[in-house]
Amino acid sequence: MLVAAIFLILLLSTVAAYIMRKRHMNLPRVWILMAAVSILLWLIVVIIPHDGTVAFTIKDWFSSDVSRISLTFAINPTNWVIVFTLLSVHIAFLFISGSKQELNHDFIFWVLEAGQIILAYIAVTAADLWTVIIAWTAMDFGSLVFLLFMHKEPTNSQVITPLFFKLLGSLLLIYATAISSGGNNQILLLNNIPAASSGLFFAAAILHCGVLPFRFPRKEKTEIGTVTGLFFYLIPFISSLFLVVYIPYKEIPFLSYILLSLFSIAGMYYFGLLWTQSRDEGNGIYYLTLAFTAFTIFRFITGTHQDLVPWLVLTLLGGCWMMLFSHRGSSTRFLPVFLLISMMGIPFTLTSYGSSLFFADGFKFSIIFVLIFQILYLLGFYSYLASKKEQFDELDSSSQLNYLIAILFSVLAILLISYRSSGSLLNEISNWWACLPAILALAGYYFWKRRKTDTSPAEKNKADQPKIDGRIAKILSFDWLITAATFMAERLRPIANGFSNLMEGEGGILWSIVFMALLVTLLRTG
Repeated sequence: MLVAAIFLILLLSTVAAYIMRKRHMNLPRVWILMAAVSILLWLIVVIIPHDGTVAFTIKDWFSSDVSRISLTFAINPTNWVIVFTLLSVHIAFLFISGSKQELNHDFIFWVLEAGQIILAYIAVTAADLWTVIIAWTAMDFGSLVFLLFMHKEPTNSQVITPLFFKLLGSLLLIYATAISSGGNNQILLLNNIPAASSGLFFAAAILHCGVLPFRFPRKEKTEIGTVTGLFFYLIPFISSLFLVVYIPYKEIPFLSYILLSLFSIAGMYYFGLLWTQSRDEGNGIYYLTLAFTAFTIFRFITGTHQDLVPWLVLTLLGGCWMMLFSHRGSSTRFLPVFLLISMMGIPFTLTSYGSSLFFADGFKFSIIFVLIFQILYLLGFYSYLASKKEQFDELDSSSQLNYLIAILFSVLAILLISYRSSGSLLNEISNWWACLPAILALAGYYFWKRRKTDTSPAEKNKADQPKIDGRIAKILSFDWLITAATFMAERLRPIANGFSNLMEGEGGILWSIVFMALLVTLLRTG
């Protein structure tokens, strides 16, 4: 019941906050309600046993003469870290927005962000594939509601095309689940996914994560609107890719392995370089997710994808703080320090845990590709977190307190997740060398940035705005597919109309057959 209780408390508090505002109650009280509930749930999740599983089942959610499907939700050692990260991000969002002191304008975005957290919670706690299908559909509906709220008349590129790929991922998941279930009504994620269908499940997660088609996140009229929009992109991205950690490994044919390896490595480095150079948060996050998707593909084909959870945590937490970390000062420096240390691969940090399967068999050539990606991943976050922003001292004392509380909970989240994810002491110590490339690269990058003083401001701004190659953007936008489909529809429409007239028009074949059948019937009965 604890799983359901967390969901209900979060849902009811969000609904209550909305009703309180509609009845013109004091906004600070509404904010206090949402913030207090988020901290309470954060503490509840902390006390869940490290090796325990709490589950909740809605029996016979769908029932027919042929089959019965129940919905099962659980918090287990695998998804606990994602649930905990979601609540930590939720706390950070509420306290940072509270520090802006624009409560009257920001209120509706608290509700929207809380709704997205609720939907993501459902997705990551889903314990069987039918539940995942329902959760993905709910997340898609939530994204659609947000787009319709922000844009009264959204364009096809904003709504139709992205939702088409998400729907394609959901349909592929339904197909893979149906053919894999056989005579069973349910497939538990942890132990019953057949390896024969691994490729289908993985493709479904990639299609549904939202990176396709190519499009930069839209900038809204207000800062909090833009931040909330990025939350609605990044949180479903992580929630969809989380399915990958449950998928069993199945060796793929050699030729496919080579092609996918080349494709994923090229994507990791190309988009990773764009990620390190971009200075726009929205574009940077999109480059990061493209590079991380390629990294996920590489980990999947090498059979090391089942320890990706720490990478998902850092991508979600780091990506959200890129949007929220708008004021810098001596009091806020410890947040970037903890995040960057977790990304260096130092023993007992998250990236070390997230690469343990690669290091389990000792050094191998593919480790080099992972270490290079880790360097790009780290340098991109360092560039953002070390860039100049508004001064922390410009905030008043209450806003500074809210800001520091948000940072404190995020740092505690990193420490608690690192502690609960710790594995073998011997394995961690034996892989100490894996952090050296990242540390040396970060040190070199730091001194290079310090000495880069001979470039004019105009040239710096130009260099800081990298652009993706037009041909790659055109391919990934899939506009060519829509154009081709439209062209084929235009060419086939006359044929379809002609065939329809031939069959159904006056004097058409169908009417002739009906007339002949009627005539034969009359002659035989006469």
